[in-house]
Amino acid sequence: MGDNDSKSESSVRNAKMKKDFGAFIKKHRKAKKMTQQDLADALGITKKSVCAFESGMTFPSQENIFKLAKILDMSLDEFVFGESVFNHNICIKEINEMLASLSEAKQGIAIQLLSNIIETIMLGRES
Repeated sequence: MGDNDSKSESSVRNAKMKKDFGAFIKKHRKAKKMTQQDLADALGITKKSVCAFESGMTFPSQENIFKLAKILDMSLDEFVFGESVFNHNICIKEINEMLASLSEAKQGIAIQLLSNIIETIMLGRES
């Protein structure tokens, strides 16, 4: 497989992840009986930005990922993984403490690493 094929395949996976994540946000926003404008106001962004997330055009920033999880009343693992995969009594507290101890830049790195891990897990599920 050539380098261009690999880039194209990665681009398709990334587009699917954006679309799936957008649908996830929309589902949980609607479950909270929020409009796109309500969510935009809560995040401090435009309705157009929320629409871009939900349509899979863009991913939320790391800051907005944390805000979204809180606004949608989800633990970070539920929000990132789509379900709770950790023992809430132990892991969530530890994860939150670890993230809180990092600078904003390092939180971004942690989110990117987590995103890469999730992508690898999701690809494994498709096999």
